[in-house]
Amino acid sequence: MFRKLPLVSLFALMAQAQVHVPQVGSIRCVDGSVRPVYGVPASFVLGKPLLFSATSSSFSEAGGIVATSGAVHLLNVDGKPIGEFATAETRPLVNINSDVSSATAWLPETNSLLYWDGSSFQQVVLPSPLSGRVTGLRRDGGRAVLLVFENGGVSETAISLSSGNTLSEVLLPGVNGPAFREGEFILFPSETGLEIEGPEGRRSLAVAAASDLSIERLSTHWLHLSSAASGHHWALHITNGTLQLLELPAVPRAEIAK
Repeated sequence: MFRKLPLVSLFALMAQAQVHVPQVGSIRCVDGSVRPVYGVPASFVLGKPLLFSATSSSFSEAGGIVATSGAVHLLNVDGKPIGEFATAETRPLVNINSDVSSATAWLPETNSLLYWDGSSFQQVVLPSPLSGRVTGLRRDGGRAVLLVFENGGVSETAISLSSGNTLSEVLLPGVNGPAFREGEFILFPSETGLEIEGPEGRRSLAVAAASDLSIERLSTHWLHLSSAASGHHWALHITNGTLQLLELPAVPRAEIAK
């Protein structure tokens, strides 16, 4: 893990109007706000909130999908609204991994999926309840692929977006915790840290409070790991089999209190 480096030089750059500070992506913070992440690896800084009181979020280089109390929002790359779906669901699970057409959401209370058809959100209700808890999802053409955690095991279940019917269900051997997929890698917490299962086998990262770990997409190839209990959070970069784990700055206490 990289140590935090002084941010003085980064803030100096931000103060100069003619200098553009790169935006890595956006995250949902412990206070529920959704904030952009600026800077370069080992010198990240959080920007002002785009939204407040989010319950889940996911971002790519093309946009984001965010669940708040009462609605699921689709945003463009600048954080501006593209579409919205009103819902009374309290804990939707959302994901976007490429352009906005990949935006999907799982609504557990109504046993249904949301997907973006290019102009609005479409909802498809599954004909029968899923057995287990959905911890990850992604869109793959005309189907949604869900990671379902049950009795210590994880299965990858493909659902038709036109009918809601189950197309396939595959048990993932050796994956025994609430899982998240990033490309060819499956991530899940264990007693010792974060387990990462990939084409070349399994690797483990020592992450504090792993049992309390939440994983959401920060941007393309970037994941946001967070622990509500400890207040710590990290950015994990996964590309070409290379892992880079960086601690993110905390939200200022004065802002959390507002």
